[in-house]
Amino acid sequence: MAFRVAALVIAGVFGAACQQGSPGPAGPQGSKGEPGATGPQGVAGPQGGGRYVSRANLVCRTAPPDGLHVADGGVGGGGPFGGTVDVRCEAPGDLPVSGGCAAVGPLPADTVLTDSAPLDWEATAQQLDAGTALAPGWTCAWQIRGGSAHDLLVYARVCCVHP
Repeated sequence: MAFRVAALVIAGVFGAACQQGSPGPAGPQGSKGEPGATGPQGVAGPQGGGRYVSRANLVCRTAPPDGLHVADGGVGGGGPFGGTVDVRCEAPGDLPVSGGCAAVGPLPADTVLTDSAPLDWEATAQQLDAGTALAPGWTCAWQIRGGSAHDLLVYARVCCVHP
């Protein structure tokens, strides 16, 4: 027992007198460890049921070419020398993808496309459920600015995903 007491006294005296020194320089970078285990596989997604499951679901519709004439004020009555051509997807629930406007043949210098825009592309779930949503589409507005006497066939086109 006396030996233990003496060892504790000696350790206490030397321990109190010792101070910890400052840390040394960092050691070299260790090698890269092994990669961890692969995580568990996720839950499978729903089969089918998507609105776009193949390119066959994409349907493009073109409004029949309509005449843009100076004599009768143009197509759709859009002003003294111009008019509009509209085309819509097959159903209100169709997903519109793109649309555009064109003329059959070269465009005369005094004729311009003044508007090429989507029609009714936004619809809420409530509108679709209630049947009050309109089918999305595309509108094209043309204007003959020079007033020259010429006929021009113009059309609108829209492409939609139709389930």
